Amino acid sequence: MNRRSPPTGSPQQQRRANPPPLLGGTLTFKIAVNTKPQNREAASKRHVNKILAELQQKTTFGATQEATKRPSDTPDDASIIAEWQPTQFALAVNVRREDVTMDIVVDANNLDFPEILKQVTLKHSRAILRTVQQQLLQGSGGRHIFSDQADIEVIEDANSGSELRVRLCGSQSIIIAIDYRTGKFVFRDFGDFATSARSLKFERISKPVNNDPAQLIGMIMMKKYLTILETIEHQANYLGLQNTRLRPFADSEMAKFGPNIRTSLYMGLTPYPGYYLVMLAAEDGLKWALVNVRDNSGRTRSSRVIGDWGWLDVDKIGGEDRWGEIIAEEQHKGSGAKLNQRNAGSSSSVGPQRSFAVRTEVLRELYAFCCARVSHTKVEQQLKSKGIPCRPFFPCARRNKTRKGLDGHELTSSRAEASDDSCALTPYSSTARSVPMIWIRAHDIFQTKSVADVAYENIKIKVVDWWSERPVRVITSLMLKEAPPLSDIDAKRKAASSESLVTRPSKNITYDPATSIVSFVSYNVETCVTEFLEEWDRIRRVVSLVRELGKVKRKMGWHDVQILRFDLQTVELAYHSNCVMSVQWVPAVAGDNQTAAGGTYEMTFSAIAKDRGFEANPSDFNPHSDLAVFLSRSFQHDAERSMGVAVKHLLLTLRNTLPVIKQLYAVKRSGAGEVIMLLKSPTWFRLLYRTKFAFDFRVLADGQVAISEVATSFLSVRSAAPGTDKPRPFETLPGLNDITKEVAQECGTKTTKATLPPVIHTSNGLICKGPRLEDVIAQLHAKILARVQGLGPVSS
Repeated sequence: MNRRSPPTGSPQQQRRANPPPLLGGTLTFKIAVNTKPQNREAASKRHVNKILAELQQKTTFGATQEATKRPSDTPDDASIIAEWQPTQFALAVNVRREDVTMDIVVDANNLDFPEILKQVTLKHSRAILRTVQQQLLQGSGGRHIFSDQADIEVIEDANSGSELRVRLCGSQSIIIAIDYRTGKFVFRDFGDFATSARSLKFERISKPVNNDPAQLIGMIMMKKYLTILETIEHQANYLGLQNTRLRPFADSEMAKFGPNIRTSLYMGLTPYPGYYLVMLAAEDGLKWALVNVRDNSGRTRSSRVIGDWGWLDVDKIGGEDRWGEIIAEEQHKGSGAKLNQRNAGSSSSVGPQRSFAVRTEVLRELYAFCCARVSHTKVEQQLKSKGIPCRPFFPCARRNKTRKGLDGHELTSSRAEASDDSCALTPYSSTARSVPMIWIRAHDIFQTKSVADVAYENIKIKVVDWWSERPVRVITSLMLKEAPPLSDIDAKRKAASSESLVTRPSKNITYDPATSIVSFVSYNVETCVTEFLEEWDRIRRVVSLVRELGKVKRKMGWHDVQILRFDLQTVELAYHSNCVMSVQWVPAVAGDNQTAAGGTYEMTFSAIAKDRGFEANPSDFNPHSDLAVFLSRSFQHDAERSMGVAVKHLLLTLRNTLPVIKQLYAVKRSGAGEVIMLLKSPTWFRLLYRTKFAFDFRVLADGQVAISEVATSFLSVRSAAPGTDKPRPFETLPGLNDITKEVAQECGTKTTKATLPPVIHTSNGLICKGPRLEDVIAQLHAKILARVQGLGPVSS
């Protein structure tokens, strides 16, 4: 006996080998004799008929002839029955035979065959539609795309027949009916977007389905996925989001999202090329993911792979319960920092969104959250690349809880209040609760002891403007331990009014003296950590300088030292009379190997007019301007060891050298071209007369000034090589000893044994101090210049 081999090939080939039957069933009419009444009504009707028949017989044959005469035949009780026998797998749907098999008793007085056929086909159609409904709800393998039984309902009408209404997405539905006259499927649109143009699409799909009814289930699922895709695509276009149906990576990468992904839409994040908000429609629901796409070996789509990616929980992002929950479930498949973190509330993976309908505002929040999440990830990547440990923090989730820093200690009230303003920054305040801030510790960044004296340990980093069309900003905030002293002008203004003294030293820095909080704003997420480190290093140094300046001023009793302007980056102070100095830290330029310690202190000097409100006076010259480079190097060398020592030494140098350098400049101007002034160091100056005679002026630590001739100075002798006949570069001025004695006698005053005279004569010069210093330099210069001119003209 030959056995039939099972069909092989694709499902389409199998359907072609075993096509569904062309007939839905067979309708048979037959006459049945009712030997036994089926019900009480039939029994009473039969009894009435029997009595009528006996009366008719008596009337016809008479009562006397009844026993001898009989009618030729006796009528039996019969009826016409219409029997419907359905064909198995009619319209490729296997319905139960008992649901469609029927026997219809036909009224013999009204033989309406079309109506009988209509009743039979309507009942069969209803059974087919109910079977399709069950197949769609049950799905395959326990997965289904219809989350609720209300998505698929059979609407029954005794006159027009039954219809299967399938909700595709939102308010859009499709009506499926069976024409009882032709036995073909009819598709109609239903919903808010039902138009005549959309009905043409249903006409195009009705022909292949009627040619092959087995495609009905697949067509409904395909139509649902397509409607979902079109709906979300329309919402993305409405929001102005870049979107595409074409995968931005190789097709093989889709396996990372798991099986049963039917369709997808990719919305690129405008601030971050290569990052996409991905909508994935599967049989068990709608899924959302944040994906980073990288190029491996080329610029073609086949060479692009998925780097970091993670699922998004729409219920927590767009729902009510979003207090302090980290949204994405970790699905890291590449190298580098992860895009997401583990769900704080559950260890299970993020499930699909059962409802395929997505509101426009939820899609907007998803896109905004992805921008914030990518920004957050890029900040984390920069911190990890620099070896700085960090931790996410949700301030809104802990508003009513004890606040602790990274070190485990409780934050003070002022420090905690500085961190509770992130939830009120955005119209998407509920979504902002899902975006963490980053907490880092100061000593992990700077690794210097001086930072602990300037700022508190905790530093906060938060991402803002991810909800708007403006570029994303990163704000880094920290609190200073002690508010630096205000400038004298700001102190007077604060005492006179209650206005806020918030200062903005630059576009990206804000300082509030009321809370001592410094905020750094970066407009480039890629370099925000580097920018913060550079700006904070500048501010830290200047703040330390100003703080030590106030201590030195009080300790030394220098009431004429005043802070004229201080904006965290630059301090301007009057250190003596009308002389002003401005100090700021300038970071080293890339490639500049000559700048030590990553930068230098830049000093500028000027003069002011106090009678005009501390305005700059261009007519006055500050002689320390020519010493700015020397002073900066000396100050930086001292500041590396101790800022307090550096500030004190700088102020002492400036105040002690000011009268000397002022008088030397006056000597230079009166020298009629025969005097040259050289600046050897901040405390060492030299006067040259006709380039032959040289005199050094050295300011000592106690404020004394040592004046000596270079030719006879022990420093000059020590610098010469012993045993050589090399002539000295300068000559000895004849009669110098007599000149210095005269100046000492004229400018000196009588003193007691307990005090030193203001002018002391030495073997080759003078040592002087006090108010007669300027007179000593003036008289010494006059006598030296007269002696030099008396020697005759300069020999050629």
